[in-house]
Amino acid sequence: MEVERVLRMNDRTGKTSYANNSRLARAVIAKAKPVLEENIKEVYAGNMFPECLKVPKELETGQVLNKWNICIAKTSPPGVFKAYFEQFERDFTLFLRWRSEEIVPSGGMVLTVMGSVRSDDPCFHWELLGRALNDMVLQGLVLEAKLDSFNLPYYGPTAEEVRRLIEAQGSFTLNRLEVFNMKWDPNMNRDKGFDEQESGKLVSDMLRAVGEPMLKHHFGLEIMDDLFSRVTEKIIDCIVTEKWQSTNLIISLTRKGA
Repeated sequence: MEVERVLRMNDRTGKTSYANNSRLARAVIAKAKPVLEENIKEVYAGNMFPECLKVPKELETGQVLNKWNICIAKTSPPGVFKAYFEQFERDFTLFLRWRSEEIVPSGGMVLTVMGSVRSDDPCFHWELLGRALNDMVLQGLVLEAKLDSFNLPYYGPTAEEVRRLIEAQGSFTLNRLEVFNMKWDPNMNRDKGFDEQESGKLVSDMLRAVGEPMLKHHFGLEIMDDLFSRVTEKIIDCIVTEKWQSTNLIISLTRKGA
C-alpha cells in the first residue's frame, strides 16, 4: 500500500468527512487548551494521527507476520509490537527534527497524541475494525490475501516512550507530559439518556472519517458501507460490555537554544 499517497482524512463536508466527524479530536484539543495558553512565545500546536508515518518495513515484506490483524492487537506476536515501536521511534524522532528546524529558539510546541498505558496495549478501536474485516473474509466478501497485506501505520506510545525519545532527540525541553482518558464519544453520559446505538454510530463515523482513504484504496469503495455498518455493531457491543475509553497524551515542549 502506498501509505504516503493515501494517508489523509476524508475530505469535503459530507456525512463521512473528517470535518463532520472530528468530535473526539476537538475534545482532545479542548483538553489541551490550558496547556497551549501557558505558552506565551511562538507556538506550534498539532494533533498527531496516525502516530507513524509508515507501516513497519517488517510487515511489508510479503511475509504474513500479523495474521488476521490490521494493527497491534491482542493476538499479535511480540515481533509485531517491536516492529511498530521501532517504526514509531524513527518517525517521531524525524518529526521532532523537522519541527525543530521550523520553530524559533525558545518557541513552544504543544502536541496531542493518542497513546497507551502500556507498551503492549492493542490499538483497540482499530482492532474492532480488523475484526469486522475478518468477518467479511470468512463470509467471502473480502479476499484473505487483501486482509493479510493491509497494516495501519498506527502506534499508540506510552508517556515514558515519548519522554525517552524527546530526551534522546535533544532539540526540545519537555515542559509537561500529561496522560488522560477520553471516552470514545465525548458526549457519552449514562445519567442523561445514554444511547449506545447513537454513540456507536458516532464513533464508527469518526473511524471512517480517518481511515476510509486508506481502506477504500486497498479494499475498494464498494465494501465501505457494509464494513462500517459492521464496525458500528461491534463498537455498540464494546460500549456495553467492555472498555470504551482511549488514552491520550498532551505534550508541551520548548525549542532549545538562545
